[in-house]
Amino acid sequence: MNSSVHILMVEDNHDDIIIMKDVLTKHEMADSVAVVRNGEEAINYVFKKKEFVNVITPDLILLDLNLPRRNGIEVLQDIKGHADFCHLPIIVLTTSSSAEDIASCYKAQANAFITKPADAISLYNTIGDIKSFWFRTAQLPAKHV
Repeated sequence: MNSSVHILMVEDNHDDIIIMKDVLTKHEMADSVAVVRNGEEAINYVFKKKEFVNVITPDLILLDLNLPRRNGIEVLQDIKGHADFCHLPIIVLTTSSSAEDIASCYKAQANAFITKPADAISLYNTIGDIKSFWFRTAQLPAKHV
């Protein structure tokens, strides 16, 4: 994976953050990941507001749905509704598998909806699939912000 690729993980659950960081480390992706813990921080990060003024614009966002301060749908709508950031690929990575959540996320222009696997091996494989597709197969938009 190109070291200049930057991922923003939006996750409020401390244990899930630890597990994801471990999996990302095993995939040699951990150095390129920033973590925010609620929807408001996610918006501030992407829009470079408050304490996030000097952050790197992410190339990909891993977004949980059930977040404090703004839920994942609101985050999707805000980012995808902004001309400067609507191009950012956003993968909803959540414990939900509800048909309503899936439909709402795609309606809000999520690039993918993935139900988080419950076991470590499946999660490892899922992150490997994300890495392979988004960073080896797909072409990401050029950074312009």
